[in-house]
Order: sequence, then C-alpha cells, then structure tokens
Amino acid sequence: FFAAVGGTFALSYLDEEVYEFFLRNHSRAADKLADLGVEYGEPRTVVILTGGVYVVGLVAQNEWLRESAVILTGALLPAGLIQTAAKITAGRARPHLGFGHDSFEPFRREEAYYSFVSGHTMVAMATSHVFAKRIDNTVAKVGLYTLGALAGTSRMYNEDHWLSDVVLGSALAIASVNNVAKLVAGDERKDLKTGLQWRVQPYGRGALVSLEW
Repeated sequence: FFAAVGGTFALSYLDEEVYEFFLRNHSRAADKLADLGVEYGEPRTVVILTGGVYVVGLVAQNEWLRESAVILTGALLPAGLIQTAAKITAGRARPHLGFGHDSFEPFRREEAYYSFVSGHTMVAMATSHVFAKRIDNTVAKVGLYTLGALAGTSRMYNEDHWLSDVVLGSALAIASVNNVAKLVAGDERKDLKTGLQWRVQPYGRGALVSLEW
C-alpha cells in the first residue's frame, strides 16, 4: 500500500507533462479508442458482465465462471468504497478545469472535483485482472490488460484524470482482486492474535462467507 502511494506521489510530477502530451495528440481514431476505453470502465458494463458471467456459470454449473464473478464482485465492493471516500475527501480538480494537478478542495461535492482516484480505471483494471489471473493464455492476458490500460488512458485523453489518479486506481484494483482471489481460492487468512480464519466461495445462488475459530 505505502509503495503504491509513494509511487503515485512520485508520478504526480509527470501529471502536467502527460496531460500536455494527450492535448497535442487528439485525432478521430484516438477519439473512438477513448470511447471504447471509457465504456469498458463504466460501472454498468461491469455489472452486466459480472451478472452475465455468474448466471451462465450457474446454468452451466461452471464453477470457474461463478468464482470469477464472485472474485470481481468481492474486489470491487471494498475498492469502490475506498475510491468514493477518496474522491470526496480529496476534492481534486479534474484536468479540464485548468487549475493544475495540485488543485485540491476537500469535500467539494462536485463532479468536476472528483478526479482522485480514477473510478473507471479501477473498474476496468479489476475486471481485466480477475480474468487475466485465471486464464492460462498469454494472448488473452495481453488483450485483457490492454483493455484495462485503455480505460485509464482514455480518461487522461478526455481530460478527466491525471496520470497519478489512473496509476493509483489501477493499484487499488489489483490489490483488491489479489486479496479476494486468495479467499475464494480457499487460501486461509489467519489473524495470529485471534486465530480467526475466513474464506469466500460460491454457494448455491450466491456466495458463502465462512468464519472459523
């Protein structure tokens, strides 16, 4: 966590430079790619995808599909809460306002001040990372991560986020997916002080959270 925050802080010095780069490189083809990237990171897209994957897994009795849907849902819920709290608390101005990358107005509840952290990037990268981790195919992995990266790039291209917003959104997504994937896979998480062990796994038509002493 601290490494991700430290790395994001260091990359923030490149925010303005990357912003200027995208301003200089707009084109019709890039506009279409940006639309694709933004759509991939839309919350409605992941809701439809996750629901569809779970239903297909349920009907086909495919545990792999059901587990994938559970991991994605379990990862996005806490990551989404953190991202929402961060954007409201930070109140970072979006690039298109023209105030610069270091303009913050905490608790300024306006969409234009919700730059930090990138939610679209978080959603897209979480989706890509879940399936890339579980598919043993290099081409598929490259394609999935390319889609995830395209979402963040598109948000910068559209002047909605700074580079540091996108990087931290990606790190948040990957960390959340990795943690939930361990639980769903049955890796026990043990608290050395209390001896508690818990796991998450598909069960019936939903998910089962079990706690053992």
